[in-house]
Amino acid sequence: MLSKSHVLMLMLVPAAVLRVVVARASDVSGVADTPYADMPGIAPIGVRIGHYLPVPQEAKGPAVDAAKGYRIEELGKGLYMITDNVYQSMFMVYETGVVVVDAPPSYATHIVEGVREMTDRPITHLIYSHSHTDHIGGTNALGKVPTIIAQEETKRLLVRANDTNRPLPTTTFRDRYSLKAGNQVLELSYHGDAHEPGNIFIYALAQQTLMVVDGVSGLDAVATLRRGARRPRLLRADRRDPQSPLQHAPGRSRRAHRDARGCRSTNRVLAGP
Repeated sequence: MLSKSHVLMLMLVPAAVLRVVVARASDVSGVADTPYADMPGIAPIGVRIGHYLPVPQEAKGPAVDAAKGYRIEELGKGLYMITDNVYQSMFMVYETGVVVVDAPPSYATHIVEGVREMTDRPITHLIYSHSHTDHIGGTNALGKVPTIIAQEETKRLLVRANDTNRPLPTTTFRDRYSLKAGNQVLELSYHGDAHEPGNIFIYALAQQTLMVVDGVSGLDAVATLRRGARRPRLLRADRRDPQSPLQHAPGRSRRAHRDARGCRSTNRVLAGP
């Protein structure tokens, strides 16, 4: 049983600690109030400011040809990123067909055009990174795709949504799925709820390219995998650095870049918003 003095002491300690913290913070005069260069003022509640910090030129990436509405970036060995500089998809060419990852409705028709630029082989597989409409709502624009693969939670959400623009997957998995298409391999893995239930990691084995849509960006994906209790096989692909994919694709971004360790990030790495 606590006495009144004990209760009073517990009530006073947080206030005392707070006073110490405030006193220490005041010793660093003006640091917290110093704005970044070109930072706009903080708008009143309910008022929109005209812009935030300007995007650095080096972060903008290559422009999209306005006449085409998309651009393609080669990721190596038959693997390509296609983007409208907002969303990203990925497609992989193998001996008799093409595997597509995600079909955003904003440029799904361009995915077909982009594939045709690289090959005349048909689209045989589509992988859903997760269930959100902005990433897979353009599926019907790809035509009849025989095999659609997703994590089982994604299928559950799509059954509930009952959206004809997002056809149900024909193949599902719980933790891991290895898609072998001719001489190409995509390793799919699920590490628990992230952006939403069913949001998966997609790893192109030969190209050492990791695509994680919306859940993480850039090298955060690699760090997330490193911290995980179940380290996926995909991180063992690079013998020079078994912990790091060489490329990361986030699904929403404009450009690719390399960090100091040589991990190329097609940013948000092929991931997406």
